[in-house]
Amino acid sequence: MERDGLIERKADVTDRRCGVIIVTQRGLGALEWAMSQRRRWLSAVMTDRLNEEERSILLQASELMLRIAS
Repeated sequence: MERDGLIERKADVTDRRCGVIIVTQRGLGALEWAMSQRRRWLSAVMTDRLNEEERSILLQASELMLRIAS
C-alpha cells in the first residue's frame, strides 16, 4: 500500500519504537471508490434477491445494529 501511494509510514515522535501509518489522499480516494462499489453491489443484490418486505426488515435491523454500536 505504501508503494502504491495509499499510505505513508512515519516514526512516532514520542516513541521511536512505534510507527504511525497515515492514509494519503490517494488512499482515501481508493477507499471511497471501493466503498461505492460495495454499496452498488449490495443495492443490486438486495433488489434482485429480496422482496420489499425483506428489504424493509433488513434496513430496520441495520438501524438497530448501528444504535447498538454507538
